[in-house]
Amino acid sequence: MLPRAIPFASPFTSTSRLTLDDDLGVPEPVPKPKPKGKAKTPPKYRPPKELPQLDEDDLEEQFVRGSGPGGQATNKTSNAVSLIHKPTGTRVFCHETRSRETNRKLARRTMREKLDELFSPPGESARDLKAQRERQKAAAKKRKARRKADAKSGATPSEDRGVEGEPGEGELMQDER
Repeated sequence: MLPRAIPFASPFTSTSRLTLDDDLGVPEPVPKPKPKGKAKTPPKYRPPKELPQLDEDDLEEQFVRGSGPGGQATNKTSNAVSLIHKPTGTRVFCHETRSRETNRKLARRTMREKLDELFSPPGESARDLKAQRERQKAAAKKRKARRKADAKSGATPSEDRGVEGEPGEGELMQDER
């Protein structure tokens, strides 16, 4: 008697599903059940805001002597950068490193950030958007910690604090006072 042959699906065939004969006794794969509960949606992706480009003709750059800690070398070299944006009169001074080139790059980045804050509507500058994202992350972390504490203590989320906007036990609404 010959052994039973199991059909083999080549990865190069156009059929993506392997079908088995019923007489072989091999069951069809059972599809996985869909998870129950709230479906998780991916977080909204907002690419970082582009800072305005600087036109080199609008900039006036000076290299001045640095000051502060660092001793004689800091006081003797002209590696601090003073950058002025002519159309707006915005001035930036940078002496964060001992390198003149690094200070030039940092001064230009700071100038772009200042111009972004100057020309963007309130709350729309890159710095404001970053602060808003940080506040949202902190609030989400706080909510998660509160839910975890409630689950650990066995209390329901609406027991003491009340549902958002509704008074809890011992609290009165403004109209009832």
